[in-house]
Amino acid sequence: MKQTRKQEIIRLLNRREYSPADLQKKMGVSLVTVHHHLKELCQDGYVEKWGRPPSVIYRLVPEESIDRIPSDVVENHFVFKDPVGNILVGSKGFLQWSRHALKQKTLYEKVLDYEAYIQKLKEQNVHVFSHEKEQRLREEVGEPLHIKKILFLFPYALPDFGKTKEYLLLERAKEGDSRNKKYAEELIALFFPALERFVQEKNIDAVAFVPPSASREFQIMSRMKKLFSEMKGDMPIIPLKKKHGETVQQQKNLKYPAERLENADKTFYIPTEGEKAYHRVLLVDDFVGSGATLNQIAKKMISQGVGEEVFGITIIGSMEKKFPVVRKV
Repeated sequence: MKQTRKQEIIRLLNRREYSPADLQKKMGVSLVTVHHHLKELCQDGYVEKWGRPPSVIYRLVPEESIDRIPSDVVENHFVFKDPVGNILVGSKGFLQWSRHALKQKTLYEKVLDYEAYIQKLKEQNVHVFSHEKEQRLREEVGEPLHIKKILFLFPYALPDFGKTKEYLLLERAKEGDSRNKKYAEELIALFFPALERFVQEKNIDAVAFVPPSASREFQIMSRMKKLFSEMKGDMPIIPLKKKHGETVQQQKNLKYPAERLENADKTFYIPTEGEKAYHRVLLVDDFVGSGATLNQIAKKMISQGVGEEVFGITIIGSMEKKFPVVRKV
């Protein structure tokens, strides 16, 4: 990422104290520009001013004395799960996280990096499986892909910053306790506009919601299916089902790709064979890792004549080249 003037000042002050005139010489900019940025850094609480003119110097405020980060992005988006399991949000979470991470950077630089990541996510709107991930999925299934495209709204984690707020919301929502219903509702409210937009843009003819594997008091996928039916009463919903063996074996507990493929192939079924054929079908799930489950379901839909083209969209997905095994969801 390109270094801003403020970052350059922070980097210089991280080494020693400076006067405005010395900063001007180091940076090669006007004294007015230096004073402007120093004023903002002081207002934000990262830099403090010492002395009286003409002997004024500036230095960094010790990070341990900063109790609040003046960033709306951090306050609204950052969540940190500490080693004990406490969920810390906003400044409190960021300060706790920063004491253990990125020691080579100042707190201010970490804040700017985080703000840049969030801005990039907002600009992207939805995330599409990269060519690298599609290639890895082809290698995993050992045949051409049946799923046309996989998209997800929020990443599972951000480089350097760890798990996202949205993933932690999903983690709480899938604990299954009805008391955690509020987390599911918050996620659904964020997800549904993107879901509706994709349905319209791709001229989707029918939708299928991937059923949950584990039995819970509250199911986010069941809730999404019900709400979508109420909102889009004229949109056909394909009744995708899941069956089990003597015990429930969840995908997340399977280590090897071949096991996950067999699980997806033998546990999901569509009880509508030959009844109706749709041109474009959209599979909806809450999380995608490798994409193998969505691809196997798409394969079944196409082979049974349920859909000609099958797309996938989820709330959370991974931007990593390697597929994370997410035990929690």
